Amino acid sequence: MDFYETYHADRCTPFHLRLFDRSVRDLRALVLSCDVITVGGGNTANMLDVWRRQGVDELLREAWEDGAVVTGGLCWFHRGTTDSRRPVFRQALLDGTLSAGYGVDNLVGAVSSQADGRALRIEAVDGEIVETPLPVRHLG
Repeated sequence: MDFYETYHADRCTPFHLRLFDRSVRDLRALVLSCDVITVGGGNTANMLDVWRRQGVDELLREAWEDGAVVTGGLCWFHRGTTDSRRPVFRQALLDGTLSAGYGVDNLVGAVSSQADGRALRIEAVDGEIVETPLPVRHLG
């Protein structure tokens, strides 16, 4: 589903920020004006590098500390797998590469734009994967 189909104007005012050929002059004002910040897919390492170079990483932290909801993307976590396939994540838990973590459906965090969106805490316990459902609030 397209970003503008998911976040349409009768529910919010969607906007996507281009960091190359940026037309926004006051980046801080824009980021801090957002109630919800969603990060799409792509190369996480490259994205984080661009964010650091333009100061976006600090602005996103400031927005989050001010109460903005941040969702989507591996960028919000300290560690993870860049391959989003479930077996890769599970193997990383089982072999100890990663400790307990989280798994979420697309467009889900603590809140979801989907009524059936799921979030899970996932961990390896005695050599078995245990998935514990977490509450997700539908923004409906």
